[in-house]
Amino acid sequence: MTKRKIITIYLFMFLIPYIICLALVGTSFNSLVIHSNSIWRTIVGSIIGALFLMATKVIIQRSIQVIQSKTTHKFAKSLVGIFDISKSPFNLYFNFISDFALSGVSTYLIRKLFTPEVYMGSLIGYLVAILVISLLIGSNVGFEILQNRE
Repeated sequence: MTKRKIITIYLFMFLIPYIICLALVGTSFNSLVIHSNSIWRTIVGSIIGALFLMATKVIIQRSIQVIQSKTTHKFAKSLVGIFDISKSPFNLYFNFISDFALSGVSTYLIRKLFTPEVYMGSLIGYLVAILVISLLIGSNVGFEILQNRE
């Protein structure tokens, strides 16, 4: 598999959707919880966000393993392997802790960057649209690789 295809798949199937999912966690939490700016409520939201992201990573495990097996580039293999939670217990715990921290950061940033009218109104729709477009592009490129066409 060429380096360009690896980067394209990684960008559109993993990196952009991961960032958008973090933004969705922060937006949803801030939209649903009144007084979401307390530290206790942000911690609870971060735990829920980390569980949501871990469930999402379970779904993409097969895709990650296929991409890892098809690539020969060592750095790209390790980069994709970051999302592989079935690889080792360390990787599982590392992913949960990083998801927890990033969910908290996302919740804080959404609250500071946008007004309540924006994140309670139209922000989720835009984020979902970006997520769907990114996954469509990534799955199209990934489908070609699964069919062994390069």
